[in-house]
Amino acid sequence: MFFVLSGFLISTIVLEELRASRTDDFSFRNFYIRRMLRLFPALYTMLAVLAVYALVAPVGFRAEMLPALEFSALYLGNVAWLWGVPLSWVGHTWSLALEEQFYLVWPAVLVVCVRRRRLVRLIGLLALGVVGALGYRVVRGVDPDGLLLQRPDALMVGCLLALVRWKWPDALGTLVRPVQVGAVSLAALLLLVAADARWLNEGTYVHGLFLGVSVATAFLIGHLVSQPSVPAERASMISRILSVRPFTQIGRISYGLYLWHYPIFVYVDLRTSLTGVAAGFVKVVLAFVFAVTSWFLIERPALRLKRRFAAPLVPLVT
Repeated sequence: MFFVLSGFLISTIVLEELRASRTDDFSFRNFYIRRMLRLFPALYTMLAVLAVYALVAPVGFRAEMLPALEFSALYLGNVAWLWGVPLSWVGHTWSLALEEQFYLVWPAVLVVCVRRRRLVRLIGLLALGVVGALGYRVVRGVDPDGLLLQRPDALMVGCLLALVRWKWPDALGTLVRPVQVGAVSLAALLLLVAADARWLNEGTYVHGLFLGVSVATAFLIGHLVSQPSVPAERASMISRILSVRPFTQIGRISYGLYLWHYPIFVYVDLRTSLTGVAAGFVKVVLAFVFAVTSWFLIERPALRLKRRFAAPLVPLVT
C-alpha cells in the first residue's frame, strides 16, 4: 500500500509540475529539496535518538546498533544484508531506502519520457514490468533477505495509475468513479490485509498475492482522486468515511508513526516485562506520543520551509 501510494504521488507531482510549466520544464533541484525537507528531519531525529541510546548501552548492543544506524542514515537499509549487517531496531528502514532510490531514478525517467512523447511506451514497459515481477514471484518466489526485489511491482502499479490518469483521465474516471468501485476495492484491501498470515499463508502473498494488495490499493486511490472537486455532500460514501477527522489526523502523522513504531515495539519487547494486551497498549500509546511530538517539533516546521520550493501546480481533475 505504501509503495503504490508513493509511486502514484511522486509521478503525479512530476506530471503536474510539467503540466503547469507549459514548457515541459521541471526543477529537479526544488523537487529534491522538497523531498529532503519532508523525509530527512524526522528520520535523522529518530536515528540520532537511537544513536544516543546505543552510546550509553552495553558495548555488545552498541556494536550491533551503530552499523545498522549507518546503513539507515545512508538509505542503504535494503541492501544491508549483503554486508551481513542486521538492521535490528531499524528493520523498517529498508522500505525508506528503496523509496529514496526510487526518487533518484524515476523522476528523471518520467521527465525524459514526457519531453520525448514516450509516455505510452513507458506505460507499456511498466505494465510488462508488473507482469514480469508477478511471473518471477510465481515461479521462483522471493528470498526473504532479498528486500530490494520484493516490491518493484507495487511502485510500478502506483506509477501506472498516475500515468494512465494523466494520459486518459476521462476513461479512468469513468472506470473508477462509481461508488461500487470504491467499496469493492476497500473491502478487498481490508480482507487481503486481514488475511495475511492469519487465514492465508504468508507464502501466498510472497508468491503473488502482494500484487492483489497493490491493485486493490490502486483502485481505491483512483476512486478517491476521481472526485476531488465534488462537494462533501455529494462525495461517495467511501470518500466520506476516509475523510473523517480521526483518519485524516492519523494520516497527517503517519510518517512519524512509521518511523517510531518499530524501535518502540522492539524496545517494549526486549527491555520491558510487558506482554499481551498491556504490551500492545503501551506500544501504541508510545508510538503516537513520539509521532505527535515529531509532527509538531520536527515535521511541521520543515513543511513550512518546504512550501518555499513548491511549484505552482494545475491539478488534474478526472
